[in-house]
Amino acid sequence: MVITSIEPGILSNGGAEVTFNNLAIGSSPSGILAGGAGSFSGNGTIQLGTTSGQYATPFGDISKYLAIQAGQQEVIKFGHL
Repeated sequence: MVITSIEPGILSNGGAEVTFNNLAIGSSPSGILAGGAGSFSGNGTIQLGTTSGQYATPFGDISKYLAIQAGQQEVIKFGHL
């Protein structure tokens, strides 16, 4: 399986897309992805920008992203993308 970033904030395998841009900052992406593409569960939160000592924006990306703090985890299960 190949997952690529087709533009900042969007992951795709050429079919289904995963984006965090429609989720509120600080929320969890927990749940099943559209079309049965997979699911997220755990302690990750959606962030935007950099908070010193907490989160750092991925280089070149100004969209929302999934952040996991030390000692926490996020499980990403991929289905049929």
